[in-house]
Amino acid sequence: MVEGFVDAASAYEIVLVFARRRPEQSYKMEWDRALEVTATLISADCIRLAPSPRREHAASGPYGLFLDGLKPAVRRIVLPDEATTWAIRRTKNWARANVNKLRSVLSTFTGDSSERNNQAVMWLDAHIQSEWYEHARRHGALFDSDFAKQIAKTLDVSQNDLLKLWSLTTDSSFVADLVVRRPDTEEFRLIRDAFVVSSLLRGRYHEYAAEKSETQILSHPVREPILHRFSSSSRISIEVSNTERYLANIAVASAFAERAHKARVALWVENVLNLRRGRDQMNLEEKDRDEKAQQTAIDAARQAGVRTHSKLLENCLDAGAAFGSAALTSFALHPWWSMLVGSSMYAISRQNRLGRRIGDAFFSTPSKLNRLSRLGPGRISGS
Repeated sequence: MVEGFVDAASAYEIVLVFARRRPEQSYKMEWDRALEVTATLISADCIRLAPSPRREHAASGPYGLFLDGLKPAVRRIVLPDEATTWAIRRTKNWARANVNKLRSVLSTFTGDSSERNNQAVMWLDAHIQSEWYEHARRHGALFDSDFAKQIAKTLDVSQNDLLKLWSLTTDSSFVADLVVRRPDTEEFRLIRDAFVVSSLLRGRYHEYAAEKSETQILSHPVREPILHRFSSSSRISIEVSNTERYLANIAVASAFAERAHKARVALWVENVLNLRRGRDQMNLEEKDRDEKAQQTAIDAARQAGVRTHSKLLENCLDAGAAFGSAALTSFALHPWWSMLVGSSMYAISRQNRLGRRIGDAFFSTPSKLNRLSRLGPGRISGS
């Protein structure tokens, strides 16, 4: 489905969407990107994450779980030094010639023209809340020192002052405090704006890296305004059929059965892997009617064993089977023997995945999967 690079900002939408309390609290750009990445991972052999200007540290938290859980379906690419240097130089040259362009795009994230329903504003808010801490640990800081001169020029500050702020954001405890407090200070605003400009420039860098690698790049929509407007040969888009979209919607929405952020990512990874294993038996092509596409997706989800209930519920069902056995045998056996029977039944229940089977029977029903296939931003989840 996808030949080329996918930028990490697109892949990260999976992590960000699961930081929401409910699917309807997401917003269109975030939800759509999460569905596209999910559909791609189900259907494609692998996706290659676009390279960074500098070698990254290991990912952590929910994003680390995402990358580790889907190896080798998701691979991080490292460019040769010569190609990296060339792409950085091209990015710097472009930034030097397009300061006003960068300032204009930055204002859509943070300026007076921003409105509450502005997708760029929502993107920035989600990243500050749920990505900044992990970003600083993975990249070493909140923005790229390689582009310090170009970022400083865009923000109309001295390079030395900007590098002092860069140094502050190498401290993960400092970043964690920023995320919690979001102080109404010039320092915070400069760090925030430097993060945005750096993210935009990385999008430009990805384009040059793809050009040097003679491949294509799938860029996040927030980077669209600063990319080559007429270089469609280097740009790709994810073509998702209506069947794939419904199936991806089920995979994403079902992960909200878990309450904890990492547990949601883990459930999503589990379901994506199950769907990948069964994809050869699925017909995920575009259907002439939406109703047919939706039903095909529901059937595929049931066939693949998509889990729509929490692991806690599964464990409780296993424990319930053991408790019931212990209670029944207590009338005829010594209490210690009764406890032994209960323990044995719990082990047998776990081994045979009895709790999982009961959970699937009661919660992965066609009506439940139908509802999950339609959940998303602004939609009522129902019961």
